[in-house]
Amino acid sequence: MVAESRLRLHLITPSDAHRREDYLAGAEAALEGGVSAVQLRLKGVPTKEVVAFGRELAPVVKAAGALFVVNDRFDLARVLDADAVHLGADDLSVATVRVLAPNLVIGATVRTPEGAREALDAGADYLGVGAVFASPSKDSVPVIGLHGLGRVVEVARGCPVVAIGGIGEANAKLASLTGASGVAAIGALARGAPAQMRQAAGKLRAAVAAGLREAACE
Repeated sequence: MVAESRLRLHLITPSDAHRREDYLAGAEAALEGGVSAVQLRLKGVPTKEVVAFGRELAPVVKAAGALFVVNDRFDLARVLDADAVHLGADDLSVATVRVLAPNLVIGATVRTPEGAREALDAGADYLGVGAVFASPSKDSVPVIGLHGLGRVVEVARGCPVVAIGGIGEANAKLASLTGASGVAAIGALARGAPAQMRQAAGKLRAAVAAGLREAACE
């Protein structure tokens, strides 16, 4: 199990994070601004480089008390002493990873209520749902919209749901109004100097909080 408060705002690393000299400082600033989880996601990068960068990033995340998540690879999550692994549709199944790495928090990407039920039955601790909005980083993934997100939330049976895909300050509140526990962002938290990343994180976290407050009052 994982506390919903640790899933409010996920920073997902952009593909060039390991090459940016200021990225670690930016991630630290974003954590100060309200990021509660950081997902190491470096698509197309050699494993050796992912591990090297992960070993630099992990202490920054853990020092802030945030959840450190590794994308796709449960083996790298164990090597990096991560808190969690996030599994996509083409990765090992939730049930398999639950057996091989019983101490890891497991997140699963789903897009439909049926996929959500399957992941929950297999033992997923939280669900990443999307793409909710159009996103350059997920241009090959169908957009499910707020209606699709809401349908997954309805069947989640209290399991935390994190909205992903095209999330920014303008729509983070809308995602939270569906009952989603939090949001994940790449582009909205990846731009600019550390001070800008801190500010962007603060605005996103505030938008999520506002949506959760309104949803609770309905």
